[in-house]
Amino acid sequence: MEINSISKESVSRDITDALLPTQTARKFIDVLFHRTPLLNAIRTIKMESESMELPGLLDDDEGLRIVGVNDTVGVGSADSEDQTPYLRSLSAYKIPLKTWEFSLSRSVDQNLFKDNVEGALFPKKVAKFTSGRFSSDLEKSFMLSKDIDPSQNISATLSNAPSTAGTTFQVGATQPAGFPVAGNGKYGYLKITKGGVTELCNYTALVDNAGTWEFQGVTRAIIDPDSKVQSVAIDLAISDTIKWQRNHLYGRYDGFLELAQNSPVVALNSNSIDGGSINGGNISYDHIYNMMQVLDDRYDSSELAFVMSKFQAAKLRKYMLVTYGVKLTNEMEKGYRILEVPNFPNDTILYTHPKNLLMGIWDQIKYTHVTPQTSATLALKNQHLIIMRMRAGIAVERPDAIVYLSGLTTTV
Repeated sequence: MEINSISKESVSRDITDALLPTQTARKFIDVLFHRTPLLNAIRTIKMESESMELPGLLDDDEGLRIVGVNDTVGVGSADSEDQTPYLRSLSAYKIPLKTWEFSLSRSVDQNLFKDNVEGALFPKKVAKFTSGRFSSDLEKSFMLSKDIDPSQNISATLSNAPSTAGTTFQVGATQPAGFPVAGNGKYGYLKITKGGVTELCNYTALVDNAGTWEFQGVTRAIIDPDSKVQSVAIDLAISDTIKWQRNHLYGRYDGFLELAQNSPVVALNSNSIDGGSINGGNISYDHIYNMMQVLDDRYDSSELAFVMSKFQAAKLRKYMLVTYGVKLTNEMEKGYRILEVPNFPNDTILYTHPKNLLMGIWDQIKYTHVTPQTSATLALKNQHLIIMRMRAGIAVERPDAIVYLSGLTTTV
């Protein structure tokens, strides 16, 4: 018996009349929200429109607090004192939450449904697998994304001729605006189109080398696994144009890490700590202590959490055990939690109330299941096609209620 694996497939965006019933969609959203530790901890909203304004929950300017009142009457009598002077408001500000569209598709061989040893249970497992993949990808995307080029029009002009193998792209005496200086990471690619052919490239740094700006450490002919762009090495020449091609998943908006560092509201920037200057960048209790000291007292709570990678969490536990004989669990002293997030940067830790991070999903979810019996194309492949599309978005309520520590070493 030959069984093909579940695989991604590029599909048409034209999905019509495929809305899940609202109640079904909302139950599915609940499943997504509880599939990962981070999504389970942050503030999540089932949205009734594709963008919303949400009321704040965190303490605004110490506006929500209990106060003592004067006892104006005798014991046993109703206290008729005017309460107006003691009124405190609950976060009068609102947080805008907009969404972006996401799609997940899977092609499934007919034999998987007909001949698999798990029988009728297998389609349910496919659905569970799909929801888990959606949760994981959304979490990574919303944590790590960065919108380098919202207008998709930044460009540079080559001042050298790197042929088809050159790994240094020179772009003249003036720094090209908009491109990431420290390398592009996952956010996107350098894109060159010439003679009807396109090449995508990664690079490690954009630097001024003796008066000439260069993209250095260029990796040629990168293949984006989820893009229709067929990347082929091009024989490049002086005056060829380099543009920015944003990644379909990580380059369309600013994720939690970017919002924590660069708040749209300048007055609410997060508190930054250079972790590299503490214990040589090797994670220690001093890092944790400094983060707790920096956070404003008005945001103090037993629910505060350190958000970090599994790698750094393991190093912290080892440090605490070896240095102090303390065995840490996910619930630290005084209730401070460690949230271990897969694919979280190993050089960074966030310290904040988890509900300071917001995620919403619009309850209008499109889902379609196309079978070999209803599609001639799929009949030739003997495949089912499962397509799901939804709109989801994130926001940070109070960037100033975040401590952002960077510069940790990533060695064992």
